[in-house]
Amino acid sequence: MQEIHAEECGEHQGMKRLHRQLLNIGYYWPTMKNDAYNFVKKCHACQAHANLSHKPPMLLQDMRTPWPFHIWGLDLIRTIHPPSDGYMWILTATEYFTKWVEAVPLRKAVGAAIANFIREYIVCRFGIPYKIVTNNGTPFVNKQGSSTLSGYGVKHRHSTPNYSQGNDQARRPRAKSCRACEKANIGTFQVCPTMGRTVCNQRGLHQQLLSLGL
Repeated sequence: MQEIHAEECGEHQGMKRLHRQLLNIGYYWPTMKNDAYNFVKKCHACQAHANLSHKPPMLLQDMRTPWPFHIWGLDLIRTIHPPSDGYMWILTATEYFTKWVEAVPLRKAVGAAIANFIREYIVCRFGIPYKIVTNNGTPFVNKQGSSTLSGYGVKHRHSTPNYSQGNDQARRPRAKSCRACEKANIGTFQVCPTMGRTVCNQRGLHQQLLSLGL
């Protein structure tokens, strides 16, 4: 293992690659996988030159939900050009347990509109949730939203800064809605002459929401 891992032909590979190379050259013993793991773990060069994690220490947030309508994730679909009847945004809310989605078009992505959506489309329809997860954008982090959530006793949690995939449950309906509109042939996708490729302009989804009276 020392010859393969750290000598002339070695590249200080990880445990899986070291184990695979040992098998490729014809070696095998019952504890080879554990031995490779322990060998790499004790290699001084690997530990000294490994990538360091610069993330600040913080408590992890439990994203599990025990029952329906317990946790909701909110996200905004980016603006469309030109606007659809004055509407430029789509606000989506995804329930983490049942994956139920609520979506409404908005003319302005401001705190008052977000607070009104939470009151009318979540609290009045499904009851007061335990927690709502959003990103750190100003439409979600503001006085109107904070006062509405605190008035109902709802906890407000934020996804990791600069890593919006942390709120992936809320972001997933965006791609699904765009793909559904493309399959339904309602004009959500078009070829951008500048970029030379197919892009999503969201206009068809806005018009579909408006036709449903949302």
